[in-house]
Amino acid sequence: MDSFPDNEKIQRYGCKALHMLLEKAETIFLNQDLEDKKEEEEEEEEDKLYWLEACYKALKYHRRNRDAQEAACWALNNLLMYQPTLNEKIGDDEKKYPAHREMMLAMLMYYSTSKEVFQAAATALATLVKQNANAREILLAKGIHMNVMEIMRKRSDSPEIAESACRLLNHAFEGSSLQLDILIAAASGCIRTMKKHKNLPSVQLEALKVILHCMAPGVIKNQNHVSSEDTHQKTMSALLKSEFLLEGGHSLVIGALNTFIGNPGIQRCGLQILSTIRERPILSQMLSNLGMADTLLHTLQMYPDDQEIQRLGLNFLGSLISEKILCTTTFYALVTPLVSTLRRFKDVVDIQAQGFQMIATILDSSPWFAKLLIQESFETCLFHQLSVCFNEQRDQQVIHNFGGTELTAVHLVTIQSYNMTEKK
Repeated sequence: MDSFPDNEKIQRYGCKALHMLLEKAETIFLNQDLEDKKEEEEEEEEDKLYWLEACYKALKYHRRNRDAQEAACWALNNLLMYQPTLNEKIGDDEKKYPAHREMMLAMLMYYSTSKEVFQAAATALATLVKQNANAREILLAKGIHMNVMEIMRKRSDSPEIAESACRLLNHAFEGSSLQLDILIAAASGCIRTMKKHKNLPSVQLEALKVILHCMAPGVIKNQNHVSSEDTHQKTMSALLKSEFLLEGGHSLVIGALNTFIGNPGIQRCGLQILSTIRERPILSQMLSNLGMADTLLHTLQMYPDDQEIQRLGLNFLGSLISEKILCTTTFYALVTPLVSTLRRFKDVVDIQAQGFQMIATILDSSPWFAKLLIQESFETCLFHQLSVCFNEQRDQQVIHNFGGTELTAVHLVTIQSYNMTEKK
């Protein structure tokens, strides 16, 4: 490649060969002998820069050859993945390679004629901005996110472009503060993408990740320099969430949770999004009407060992219970996974506190629930937590969330009375 920089075929096949070689790189690196690795460190550094330079030149000098562009972008992506420090050599400064500019140019030049080039360039850029905050700032300043959102709109029929575009937006937004109109546009674009590609889990997941970034606290830029940052954030966040609800984003999230029950990434991301908008007025009732309770129960049963999913699921169910939205049938379905989760995560205070608070709330309105708890041997979970709190001076959050000492005693009596009735 170095000897024939003007030969498009050599450049194309050279990049393809590097791409294939680097796909095996992880295994090669993992099996390297540590002593050999130390001896060859300097030589490897030179090799990395050589291949980076070769890929950069292939992109720069063969812009009209889509095969060369695609191969060079995939090769750069793999170089960055398996040599994480290489991203430091990419940039606008002297003695660095502005490969990010060439990849962005390839993406913009070929999105309408070659989804393969767009996918390769967007994937490589996503890998770069994930590793390099400086490159992320440069590309955002150049408006890459606006270009990507426009491409998503124009090529909405292509799932490959939708997935790679959302992935790039996801990593470009990490750690960034953005203006409200940009966040609304990004969330709206992802909602349209989810509607268009409802049956593709990979597209759904990447779109959900972008929406979650948009909804995250503190991401909205204070462009008007409002004196109270908290007030500004809350006001702008409320506007963003209202727009999300108006466009039916909440129903799409629940649809994704139900359709892809076997995808833990979608379950986690979807529950996190719904948790960020949970405080909106009448939202709980809206979600309940869409079958949110059944969705949560299925998810809890599907992922009994996933701590994050259990925490998010119990938290959401707790809010539905506190607003007295759930029906008696749901309580029957809830008791087994709830007690099972409390038993499995006995050392996780947040989960214990959420679970105990749910049980206390249910018992207040439905004392017969104690009978179901006895059938699941819930009292063993309760006495275990009480003994840990009193004997080991653990954080009193669990007891506090169960309602305090007096309320705990009332609930214990309720449970014990049903226990004695059962024995008779």
